[in-house]
Amino acid sequence: MGNFYLAIGAALILFLPATINAQPVVVDPKLLQQLQETIQQQQEQLSKQAQQLQAQSEMLKSLQKQVDDIKQPPAPQPTVAAAAPQTAPPATITSGNDRIKLSISGQVDRAVNITNDGYSTNVYPVDNDASNSRVRLIGSAKMSDDLTLDARIEVAVAPDESSVVSQSNQAPGDFFNQRWAELSLTSGK
Repeated sequence: MGNFYLAIGAALILFLPATINAQPVVVDPKLLQQLQETIQQQQEQLSKQAQQLQAQSEMLKSLQKQVDDIKQPPAPQPTVAAAAPQTAPPATITSGNDRIKLSISGQVDRAVNITNDGYSTNVYPVDNDASNSRVRLIGSAKMSDDLTLDARIEVAVAPDESSVVSQSNQAPGDFFNQRWAELSLTSGK
């Protein structure tokens, strides 16, 4: 088998020089210059990309450290027995004597409607129709040792209701509605 390879090698040596016609290579100097410039530009781009990758890698390490710091459980804090929270009674306005009391309460339920027609964005302050703003007055007057007069008045005040305001009707006006109006007398007899 070794002789076989030796014979093929000898044949190649004998016949190869006859089949190859060596010709000088002509290099265009302009083309060579362009290739060298292209290689230099690509090397500069690779260098810049390597710098950017390094900066991003450092940023990722910093972000990972921040995430790790957030994930760490907080240090145990000394526990202090807190007193039970006390709820304050509703604010009451009293007259000079304790026989007349008035309580004022209510709610403010404002909202914002935002519209965008693709060209402009408009913002409309409105009052929420689902549960509008209101004022409530609850009063009590002890007229005698036996007779007490109680009153409850509640009104809804809704400037520019949310269900009525639109791009074509931007300020429909105020809504004012009586929700409660009642008087009662209470007697022990």
